[in-house]
Order: sequence, then structure tokens, then C-alpha cells
Amino acid sequence: MVVSYYCRMDLGPRGNQEDCVLLGDEILQENHIERSGVIESPGVLLAVCDGLGGHAGGERASRYVCGRLLDVVARPDSDLENLHGLLAGIQEESLGAGLPRDSGATAAGLILKGDRKGDRAVAFNAGDSRVYRLDRGGAARMSHDHSMVQRMVDAGHMRPEEAHTSPFKNIVDFGVGPAFPGRWEKFEVAVREEALSSAACYLICSDGVSDVLRDEEIAGAFGGDPERTGRRLSDALGARGLADNTSFIVARVEG
Repeated sequence: MVVSYYCRMDLGPRGNQEDCVLLGDEILQENHIERSGVIESPGVLLAVCDGLGGHAGGERASRYVCGRLLDVVARPDSDLENLHGLLAGIQEESLGAGLPRDSGATAAGLILKGDRKGDRAVAFNAGDSRVYRLDRGGAARMSHDHSMVQRMVDAGHMRPEEAHTSPFKNIVDFGVGPAFPGRWEKFEVAVREEALSSAACYLICSDGVSDVLRDEEIAGAFGGDPERTGRRLSDALGARGLADNTSFIVARVEG
């Protein structure tokens, strides 16, 4: 499988970078990165983790989760039918990993893989980092937020367009790390699997993107290939002004 990508990380107004990105077998955590390239592998894992817990705590937690996703989920023999179980194992390990008690990370990932089930895209998330499929038809969320406002939307108490501007939109219910005791008995990792589309670009992003741009604005950035789409997203974010650490990957399977 050949996957082309565009990846960008920005510090925004924060004092340190609490986002972390997993790009194939490479972990990235820098104040600013802009990169495009190609990954060739039978299966590719792309992920964005957004740290919680302030300064060094969030930075360490997001890097820890990215590292464990690489070790556990990216393995060729990983059971993709049990992504909740795989991430629950990472959660359990995090409690003894020496991370600060109030630290953790949201995680959103996309697995692009060809096997006996055919070529498929498997999205997963814990928290409010997101995965989208972008094509000429618009932006379709493949992830489902674990947040106070998403619960209100699901229950019919808030319209989706109200959630984007709600003062409660950054209250996260679920994630990975010591900051989430007891949450793994109440929430499930969101998983969505679908047939791979070579006409689509896939976007994995922290809430630094989705808090600034509405879904229709993200859809409007689609440019057919990852680099054009990524640069359009960067321009749209820059025009609005960054409000947080902001990280995203745009990817497409070639051929």
C-alpha cells in the first residue's frame, strides 16, 4: 500500500507542544512541522494525540500514548476487531508508567490496511480528536467525540451547530492516561470501518483544527490530494488565528 500524506504541527498560543503525531513508524512532537511524503507498507497507522494535564504532563502523556499505539496497534498481528481492548490495555499500562496523576491524552487514529477483508480504512478515537473522510461530497466524520457537548447533541438537547460555539465544548469525557480513572468502564472507544476510497483524503486532527473550523469549512479545503488539501487547511486556520496547539495529517491511498 502506498499512502501519500501532508502533516502539520503548530504551537499556536501555547507555551509548549502537548500534541503528538504518529506518522507510520515515526513519532513527531515539535513546535512547528510541515512535511509531505509517501509511506509504503502493507498497513499504515496514522494518529494524533492531544495531551491534557498542563505543560510537561500533557506533553509526556501524548507522546506516551503515541508510542504505545505504535507498539500495540501498528503490529501486523494486532486484532483490529478489538481496538477497545487494545487501547484499554494501554490505559491500564499508563497507570504504572510514571505519568503525572492528572495527565492524559485524547487519541484519534486511522488504520489503512489491505487484507482478506479487502482494502479498508478503520478509524478510532477516545476523546475529541477527530478523523474525517474528505471528498467532493463534503466532510464525513469517521470519529465520534467523547465530550459534554457531544452527549448533549446525541440526547437532542443541543443542535450540532450550537456545539461548535458552546463554552463547554472543551470538556472531554474520555481519553487515555491517569486523568481518566473509572472512565473505561463507562465509555467505549469509537470505531468505524469502511471500504477504502482512493478518491478521498483522510484527515486526522486535534481539536486545534475542529475548534476553529466548522465541518463545512474543513470540507471546503478538499483539494484532491493531501498536499493541496493540507495547505488549504493551513491557510484557513491561519486566517482565523490558532487558538491551541494545532496538529493534523491528511492522507490518501495512491492507486
